[in-house]
Parts: sequence; structure tokens; C-alpha cells
Amino acid sequence: MEKITFAETQGAEPINWFVELNKPDNIIDWDKLKKLASNWVTCACGNQCSIIPRKSMSGKPHDATLSGLGDKFFNTVFDCDRGSAMYILSQIEIRSIELIEEILLESK
Repeated sequence: MEKITFAETQGAEPINWFVELNKPDNIIDWDKLKKLASNWVTCACGNQCSIIPRKSMSGKPHDATLSGLGDKFFNTVFDCDRGSAMYILSQIEIRSIELIEEILLESK
């Protein structure tokens, strides 16, 4: 099974948030990142695997834990809080893996 991000299914370029947030202070474009983080398609959650169930209109994950992490991620990016954004991003990755494993297990 080919893994494709939700962002790609919506015609958006996938974003490696770890790379973006690790850019040097004089290069990081917080305005661009705020805009990307404000949209469920291009946020950290949107850059997770497309098999995660989402609300069709917005792309917001159905999973309350994952969507809550997405909201927190946006807030940390909006505050230009790199450390907290990286931490929440890692939590998004962990929760996404859990959901993907559940989905794949159920499909067997």
C-alpha cells in the first residue's frame, strides 16, 4: 500500500514540518508557517497519512485526540514557539501512527 499524505490527496504539496521548524532564525518564515498551520490540509495533521478518517469539508481528523493536537500545534506556530511546536508535532506523529495501526489491523 502506497502511503500518501492527506495534503497530497487535496492537491497540496506535502510539508516536512520538522525541516521547516528547524530552519535557522534568520531563515524561518513564521508568516508562511502560520498560514500553513491554519489550514487542516496543510497543517501537521494534513501531512499525515490519508487513511486517517477526516471530516470531508475541512479535513479535520475525526479523532478528538489528533484534532486537539492539531489545534495546539497551530497555537504554538502562531506564537512562534518552535520548541513547543516541535513537541506537539512529535505527539501528532505518535497519535497518527497509533491510528494508522488500528486502521490497518481492522482491515485484516
